[in-house]
Order: sequence, then C-alpha cells, then structure tokens
Amino acid sequence: MQLSRAYRPSLYPFLVAALFFGLNARVLAQDGAAIFKTNCARCHAMEARLTGPALKGVFDRIRDGKGISDEETVGWMFKWIKNSRAVVDAGDEYAVKIFNDFNKTPMDPFLTLPDGDVHAVIDYIRNWQPAVAVVTDGPVQPKGAFPTKTILLILAVMLILIALILSRVTNVLGRIHAEKEGRKVPPERPFYLTRKFATLSILAVTTVGLWWVSGRAIDLQRQQGYEPTQPIAFSHAVHAGVQKIDCRYCHVGVERGKQATIPSVNVCMNCHKTVRTGTVTGSKEIAKIYAAAGFDTLTQMYDLSKTKPIEWMRVHNLPDHVYFNHQQHVVAGKIECQTCHGAVEEMDVLRQDAPLSMGWCLNCHRTQEVQFAENKYYTESYEGYIHEPGVTVEMIGGTECQKCHY
Repeated sequence: MQLSRAYRPSLYPFLVAALFFGLNARVLAQDGAAIFKTNCARCHAMEARLTGPALKGVFDRIRDGKGISDEETVGWMFKWIKNSRAVVDAGDEYAVKIFNDFNKTPMDPFLTLPDGDVHAVIDYIRNWQPAVAVVTDGPVQPKGAFPTKTILLILAVMLILIALILSRVTNVLGRIHAEKEGRKVPPERPFYLTRKFATLSILAVTTVGLWWVSGRAIDLQRQQGYEPTQPIAFSHAVHAGVQKIDCRYCHVGVERGKQATIPSVNVCMNCHKTVRTGTVTGSKEIAKIYAAAGFDTLTQMYDLSKTKPIEWMRVHNLPDHVYFNHQQHVVAGKIECQTCHGAVEEMDVLRQDAPLSMGWCLNCHRTQEVQFAENKYYTESYEGYIHEPGVTVEMIGGTECQKCHY
C-alpha cells in the first residue's frame, strides 16, 4: 500500500494542543478559593463581618435555620448566590430575615457565573478551615485530588512526546516505502534539523512570547498587594477594628467629594492628646504624631514653629485618565469601604486588596444594583425604576466610556 503525503498523520494538532494545555494550565486551574477571592471577597470574609456576614459556619446556620437537608441547603445556597433578590421576592422567610438584618441591601447577583464555579464556591465555604501554621523540614504535599495545573502540564508533555513519536514513525515508514520503490533514500536528518520542527519551534516561541508580553502589559502599574512601610506604624486593625472608629471620622472627604483625603495631624491629636500609649507599638509611634504636631506633652502646648507634615505613602492610586469619585460611590451608591479596600479593619499595615483594574470595576457595575430606596441622590428621572428589582449600574449608563475616562 502506498503511503502518500496526503495520508500521513499530521503532527500540528498534537503540538498545538500541547501548547494550549501548557499555556493555560494556570488559567484553567481554578478552584473554589480562587473563585471566592475574585467574586466574593470584596463583600465577605470567613471570620469577619464586612458588607455581608461572616461565612464561617454559614452552611450549618442555613441548614439548621431552615430545617432542611444538606442537599437542599446546597440548592438553596446556589439560588441565593445566583440571585438573592429573587429568593427574597419569592417570600422565603430565611432569605427575608437576612435581607432585613443587612439594611435591606441585596447581595450582588451572579447570573453569568458558571454553575460549576458556584458549586465550587459553595464547597469552599462549606469545607473551609482556618489556616494553621505548620513547621516542617520540607514542602508540604497537598492532600486529596491531584492539582489541575499539574495534570494539564503532564498532558502537555505527553502530547509533545506523542508528536515526536509520530514524527519518527512517519519518517521511518516513508524511508521504507521509498526503498521498496527503488527510489534514492536521502540521508536521515535529526528531527530538530527539519523544516517542520523549525516552524513549530518558531510558532511556540512566538506564542509564549506574546502571552508573556500581554500578561506584563496588562499588569503594568497594577499594585494589588502593595503594602508600603509608612512613616508612622498606623494600624487600621486597632483603630477601625478594635476601637471601632468609623472610616469617615478620619477620611472626612469620602462623603463630600472625589478624594477620601488623608487625615491631617490635628485629626490624630483629637484622640492622642490624651491617648499616649498604643496597643501595638507603645508610645514610640504616638511620639511621632506629637513631633509632627509640635505638641509638648509636659506643657500640653503646641509650638507651631515645630510642626511638620507626615509624609504618608499613598497605597491606592489610579491612572490620571481615570475618574473616580468617592462621594458618588459612598453617598449615591451606598457602597461600603470594604467593597473596594478589603477588610481594612483586619490590616495592621494597609495594603491594596483589589486589583482596581478596568475589568474589575466594570464587573462591579454590571452586577451592583442601584440603591433607589430612601436615596435622595436619584431624581424623578429614575422614578420608573424604583419598583423594579435588579436594576444594575450598567443599566443606567454605568459602563459608558465617558463615565470614567476624560
């Protein structure tokens, strides 16, 4: 039987598939924790109340509160995550109670989140355990299922090996067929010197290069996780967490204009004129406040000639072409500080919790419902929407380019 070129097995599908699996291993390796962090962590923590309730033990609370089975609890949580407002409007007593306990503010709907991702989040919440520090002599091997990333990388290697084997088989069969027909058989060349291998290598290197460059370009000037050392070791965990000081007491501009504003030293002195020892750093850091204010603790007097500004390091910073107004979000949108800034009441050192990317903002606008009820910001032009549930910011123009870009 003649082995024509038209029927020789093609290696391209195998190598392209291997390249696909290799490059997308990190992207496809989604689990409940990652999905929770991306979609839920801006409003929920496991052990602290943020915009929404603490989720530790919530599965058991729902099951026992409604008197239903585990399977029914999973189904109820699925419906709640997808569209909590619909569950409330259906008259579910437990859902109405939660709605009323949280100032009648509905949770953002996640209608576009794949069902598998929703179930992954439910499993993560249901089985969550607090992290425990473990000291070992080497890396701790994960228990349970094999990591998805590892499986995909193994598949990529297997596909590459299959492609190389098929290349060798094709070459050998072609040479045997040529010898039987009496044709001159050219000297065998190593596979890495063939034109096909060179083409695929260039394709692979170009694809990997473009993937790397695009990833670096997307992350340009992103500062998620940025946690600079400040001139004074100010702890939000102590002030906003332990002492329960309202964010608006220090950040006075958050309800009045575009900037939340960094508090001036006289705001600090409102308390620290009498509070002279700290719960974390003692009096050392408070002494820096006194130096900046020109305050003498012995005479209880200010020397204005000795005052100096505190050079705080800015943590959250948007590009110059992006317009963001705190008043619009806090007053009109009734958005909690933790929605964008994370659980600041748990941070000893303030860090940027969210990516603050355009995609992150747009996703919020697509899911965040407009707070019409008892909101004087909205005029009669929006009156027709007031009694319609599920009106998102996107539906009133919140994703138009000019809303955020000059």
